[in-house]
Amino acid sequence: MRAYAQTKTALSLLSVKEDELLKADNIRAFAVHPGPIPTTDLFAGSMVGYAPGWKVWLNKLMARGLRTFYATELLNFLRHPKNTGDIYKTVQQGGATTAWATVSPQLTGKGGLYLEDCNIAPLVPDGSNPPFGVRPWALDKEAADRIWHICEQMTGVQYHP
Repeated sequence: MRAYAQTKTALSLLSVKEDELLKADNIRAFAVHPGPIPTTDLFAGSMVGYAPGWKVWLNKLMARGLRTFYATELLNFLRHPKNTGDIYKTVQQGGATTAWATVSPQLTGKGGLYLEDCNIAPLVPDGSNPPFGVRPWALDKEAADRIWHICEQMTGVQYHP
């Protein structure tokens, strides 16, 4: 999960840099968080590499059962601690933010943002543990420049607008 979180942060930073480079051409970039979708095998497969094989297999079996019985709503009802909003998403709910980002007038003239739940994610302070939002470091322009430069070095490809 640590590697996943680091990769998600890197992708967010790359979207910040892409937005900076492309906005002069009226192209905007966003990082989109679909939320956990427990009815997919991708959700179950996210445990590969840090959980035993039987646990991954069990989660894939559970995902199949959740799809069969439309149990996402039940998971949100049973989860602890109780927080505002639903954490678990259906496949349709997971895809909604990406679709919203392509057509929302709320995003006109904006870019380099982190989106979740068909909205711009709020910034959350370091050290807090909310179930939603984005940390400031995932949108930091200096960090975005650094990771972009690392990608250029690793690939040997440089973008010149």
